[in-house]
Amino acid sequence: MQNQSEKKRRKKKWIALVLTVVMMFAAAMPASASSETSSSMSEINTGPEQTAGTRENSTETPSEQQNAGQAGQGQNAEPESSEDAAGENNSSEKTEESNPDSSETNEEMGAENQPTQESGEESRQAVGSDSSAAKANTIRLAAAASNTVSAPDPVGTIERKNEWQIVSEEYAGTDQVYKKGFDLDGNGSNDIFYQKNVIPTGVENEFRVYMGISKRMTWDEILAKSDFAVSNSNGFHKQEIGTQYSGINKGNPSILHPGKTGQGNDLEATVHYYRGGKIVHTYKGWYYYENTPSASNGTGFIYLKALGIYFLACKTIALSVDKNGGSLVFDIDLDAMEKKNIYFSVDDIVADSVQDSMGDYITYEDCENSDGTVSFSGSTLTWKPESNGVTGTEVKEDGGLTGYYYNIHQMVYKVHLKAEQEGFHSCAQNMNSAVGDAESYPVNQKAVLNCHMGSYTGNPEFQVPYVRGLLYDLEFRKIVAGSEIPLADISFTVTRQPGGSTAAEQVQKTDRQTTGQDGWMKFHNLPWGTYSLQELAGTDSSFQSIYLDGSGLGTPVTVQIGKVINGSALVQDHGSGHSADLQTDLNNMLLLYNGDGIFENTPNTARITIKKVVNEYDSVPSDLKNLSYTITAESFGNSENAVYEMPDKDDTEFRKLNEKTDLKHEETVEYTLVVPAAGGRIYLNEHLPDRLGARMKFGSVKVEKNGNSTDPGSVSRLGSLCGIDVFPGNDLTITYTNLPVGLVYIHKLIDNYQAPLADDAFILRVTSAEDNGQSVNAEVVLKHDEYSPDIEILKTTTLQIAEVLPKEYTQSGITYEKYTIDAETGDTSVYEEGTCQGGQIVVHPGENVEITVHNSYSGEPYFHVSDAVKNAFLPPQR
Repeated sequence: MQNQSEKKRRKKKWIALVLTVVMMFAAAMPASASSETSSSMSEINTGPEQTAGTRENSTETPSEQQNAGQAGQGQNAEPESSEDAAGENNSSEKTEESNPDSSETNEEMGAENQPTQESGEESRQAVGSDSSAAKANTIRLAAAASNTVSAPDPVGTIERKNEWQIVSEEYAGTDQVYKKGFDLDGNGSNDIFYQKNVIPTGVENEFRVYMGISKRMTWDEILAKSDFAVSNSNGFHKQEIGTQYSGINKGNPSILHPGKTGQGNDLEATVHYYRGGKIVHTYKGWYYYENTPSASNGTGFIYLKALGIYFLACKTIALSVDKNGGSLVFDIDLDAMEKKNIYFSVDDIVADSVQDSMGDYITYEDCENSDGTVSFSGSTLTWKPESNGVTGTEVKEDGGLTGYYYNIHQMVYKVHLKAEQEGFHSCAQNMNSAVGDAESYPVNQKAVLNCHMGSYTGNPEFQVPYVRGLLYDLEFRKIVAGSEIPLADISFTVTRQPGGSTAAEQVQKTDRQTTGQDGWMKFHNLPWGTYSLQELAGTDSSFQSIYLDGSGLGTPVTVQIGKVINGSALVQDHGSGHSADLQTDLNNMLLLYNGDGIFENTPNTARITIKKVVNEYDSVPSDLKNLSYTITAESFGNSENAVYEMPDKDDTEFRKLNEKTDLKHEETVEYTLVVPAAGGRIYLNEHLPDRLGARMKFGSVKVEKNGNSTDPGSVSRLGSLCGIDVFPGNDLTITYTNLPVGLVYIHKLIDNYQAPLADDAFILRVTSAEDNGQSVNAEVVLKHDEYSPDIEILKTTTLQIAEVLPKEYTQSGITYEKYTIDAETGDTSVYEEGTCQGGQIVVHPGENVEITVHNSYSGEPYFHVSDAVKNAFLPPQR
């Protein structure tokens, strides 16, 4: 026994010496050479030949597989001595002689061979340790550059204006956290992951639906892409399968790359997967080496390059190397791996199809993009997924290891929420509706993912997104423009204008409503959209046809309704005080037309201006200057052709024209009239004050068009009474002109009058001068203190006063007085007096003038011929 122990000690010393020389040689190598070697070891040939691997379902027992592995060992392998192998299997003697310390195995493994922590922190340490002795035997393989292919983004830019419609399962990305998982084989680890989300589009009632599927990578896929490290050290045998390392530097480690070069350095690999002590699957593949490995019966490690992590795959491998390559056989204990939270599937996970049945209020439109084929029949979408080429991603998860094909199958399709469908529950009173509320609608009834993994099948169901929507009411009150007069029995239609490419934009909707007696009208349950609102013509005998301007008929107005396109104009309060509401209206958003709910109609109108003119105004006396003259304007006819006044803003009904106004000179009054389309008749009249007597006369009434006025109808005159047929568009001025009348009286006076002279008479003649005034030629015979009848003067005129005198009389002068008469008392007031120079006086219209002709008696009587005496004025010449 001592001889055997001595031999072992000598052998160990010899091995240590050899290793020291090797390490010194390695330390002396140029850095470039070392780097070059490391680089060459980390390269992966990605040619099709190298990635080939086969999967075999095997019923081979563990013992048979082990025998096959031992049989495959070749002469190029460098197994440990039989003593060392025995030591590995029976560690009591070895521990006693070469490693009395209980930590012998960990010390022998070195720092890089220590298991990594299972806290989930990724180790990115390069293979090897910092000690120069360790570097010589360390596998130097940095994490390979990532040649991964990520899943494409099928969603792109998201328009969020109708995001408020999404109740649940709104799209927030494709990360695994948003997916549900399903365990196909019941091993406690989900194998396939899926999500279904709804995406806003910016168009109301229009949505995109995202479906994404991820799946777990298989062991075959991991082996086909991962390096495999082998070591002939028995120091790892006490570690558990699945233990993670950041580097391997004991036991003359070697690295094997996946693939096949065809250059004599290829190893045909056979890997058996065990569960419950039985082979459940066999993998066939290829590895190649750059430096001839020497680790038959050694330990094998799978290296996840993306993570920089090795994990213990098998404690005993069967490695045979010859000049033509060789073979590699090892086992993977799935139970042991899963105990260390290392999960990869044995069989490929296949998403066979998705059966997606639309919700009752959902219309499928089309598929934007999909990985695979999509068909639609009835209300069910069928998707047969295909891979989009995404590469698998290894991840450290829950302290263990796994890998996923993230979003290997994706699809986006478009749907429309049928808010226009009968029975739809609008959400105006429940804008935060939840799943289960009547206002929340499922996008789909059920979406089933049909999948399998080997003999395991499953039919998990996707999430069910919910959405909500609105209906709208359009309301307004029809009134006469500028007033509160309601217009009843006027019909309107609304027609939705289709536009765009989506189903929501193509929805058709038409409705017709009629205003009530209060003028209110309401369209109910309208889907969002741009509408044409059009007033319809009434019957020939309707107020609308007779009195309202029909120029707008047939010309629709555009109304935008919708929370997305015109949200600021919407209200939820339907309490407008009218009786047109339905029970459903409270659940709808309300749009008041034009913001205030007022829809005005302009009536047929005409305008008349009444003007007052006093002729010779500047010359009339002051008592006539301040006079007002009353003019009336009245409608004639029944309710079908009456003329109304344009209503004021607070008027609630029309008033027939019946106005009276007092006007002074040059003053006007204007009336805007509502007239029938076929015209209506009005009458105007002037009423002169009685107190004016003969001092003022009606002169004329004249009707004239203004500017762009339409032609009036017939005009009739009877004195100051004027009848006019007024039509829409008339702009007329009616001028009433009055004629002030100057009244001239001749007063005869004998200055030295005596009773015997009472019968003496005198001939007086009044004529007009040639001054373009009024033509006057009158004579009168007057006795002492008699007055002539009045002479009417309608124009400013110079009068010439002449007298025929008996020879016993002489003319002693002609004087005048101009006076006013108080309208109330009749008292007169002289405001001007004087002498008629040369017998002349200027008289203006409206003046009261008393002309006194003075005579003086001489006392010498003469004989008179009575036939020569005339006692009559000629009539005034006008």
